Amino acid sequence: MKTEKGQALILIAVGLVALLGLTALAIDGGNAFADRRHAQNAADTSALSAALSKISSQDWQQAALTRAADNTYDNNGVSNTVTVHSPPIEGRYASDPNKNEYIQVIIVSRVDTWFARIVGVDHINNRVLAVARAKPAKPFYDGHSVVALSPGDGKDNTPEIKFYGSAVEVGVTGSGIFANSSDGCAVDTSGSPDLTAPYINSPGTVCGVSGITTGSGTQYPFPPDYSYLDDLCSKPNAVKVNGDFPGSTINSNTIYCITGDFKINGGDYSATNVTFVIGGGVSISGNGTLNLKSPPNSPLFYLPYAASKVNNNKYTVTINGNSNMELVGQLLAPASHCKLNGTGATNPLSGQVICYTIELGGNSDAVVIYNDIDNMDEPPQIELTQ
Repeated sequence: MKTEKGQALILIAVGLVALLGLTALAIDGGNAFADRRHAQNAADTSALSAALSKISSQDWQQAALTRAADNTYDNNGVSNTVTVHSPPIEGRYASDPNKNEYIQVIIVSRVDTWFARIVGVDHINNRVLAVARAKPAKPFYDGHSVVALSPGDGKDNTPEIKFYGSAVEVGVTGSGIFANSSDGCAVDTSGSPDLTAPYINSPGTVCGVSGITTGSGTQYPFPPDYSYLDDLCSKPNAVKVNGDFPGSTINSNTIYCITGDFKINGGDYSATNVTFVIGGGVSISGNGTLNLKSPPNSPLFYLPYAASKVNNNKYTVTINGNSNMELVGQLLAPASHCKLNGTGATNPLSGQVICYTIELGGNSDAVVIYNDIDNMDEPPQIELTQ
């Protein structure tokens, strides 16, 4: 009996130790898990704060350390350490071609234990990391002067960009041409235009072109995301026009938000820092003087994708130029067919032409002149990537 009682006491003692160990695991493990989750949130927000500071040309390292300290990780070297790296020092972004755009925040924290000390564990270390990307502003569509965004319809010999005319200069200067289509003959010519361009690139093939460097390229996503332009018509200088644009006057420093068509047939107009957001199509012709220049942070003509697409791409852009025309800025019509007939002007269109499909030519010279300072850039972006 005494032996059995002694064995029972031993079993009880072992059971108490096991129970204490489970209690330690539950309490100290729970504390460690809570700290790890908190540290991860701190690393995430610190990386994003650093990315925001980096695209603003501010002290991104200090921004990350300050945000981490706000979340109780003050880099004191005892209970926690916080390190900030750009480029990252580990992981897949350390060798990324754009590694200098990535910022990595690593937090190592020490969580003191309560019950686990009894079994020889006086603290638990947590290590978390986060990576954010700071994409700087860059030229729209990599600075191509003329871009047709159509990804193609699977039918060859139906070009997304067509140059036409006879013995007239047609093309671009300052940058090249890009057709987003993967079809055969995504770019082609009709007639015998004197085609000029530094290069023509397309995931598809280029036909009817000689003497110009041609190449391939990676398709841009379609439909495009221009959500950063959604607030144009909410700005203080926005003027809403119900129906078609009346064509009486055009004022500088104004955003015209037009629910119908934009039509000009003759008349003299001159304005700077002007943008037209158009819910219909565009038709410009006549022999008047037309000098329009966009502001640096928005296009000259913008036909939102949704408005054109819901109407089966029926909204088109037709510009019949003349020698007194000068349009400076971007023509941004991602779901529209754009037809630009030659103007014979010295500087007819200085900017970018970005449409679904494009025709460029006519009976007189039709040249798009690319100068980066005349165009809106794609805005900088920050994103949490890990």
